[in-house]
Amino acid sequence: DRDMGSIVRPSHHQRSGLICGNFTQLCHNATGADWFRMKNLGSGWSPWRPMEAVSEWESIPGVTVLVQYHAQRSASFMVGDCMSLESSCVTSYHESMNIFGDFNNWGMVETSIGRMMKLKHFTWAVNLTLDRFVRAKFAPK
Repeated sequence: DRDMGSIVRPSHHQRSGLICGNFTQLCHNATGADWFRMKNLGSGWSPWRPMEAVSEWESIPGVTVLVQYHAQRSASFMVGDCMSLESSCVTSYHESMNIFGDFNNWGMVETSIGRMMKLKHFTWAVNLTLDRFVRAKFAPK
């Protein structure tokens, strides 16, 4: 873990194998972490807990699990995993992502313009054609 773990490699946010025990446990790889909390995407965070190698957690097939670790006086270490029964799924911090601007009234009207799709882990895309430079903002909705 000292070479490949979540604390040593904070820029690696997707960690296959985090979900383990047939969707009933999380197997952590975060040497140096003192505390952690977890959530299934779309739900709230669990309370902070002392670090342990394996924790009981009900994962939902096809739904991202996120774990935030506290180490080195910082809680900025976050990883996620997603497992499905039949197919692959991609990990993300958000259930959906959008681009907002004048072209869709900054998201104030219900429209598919600007709705992004997940391409791979933590990567979103949208095909949007504009005829001028516009200000825009990426945000979950």
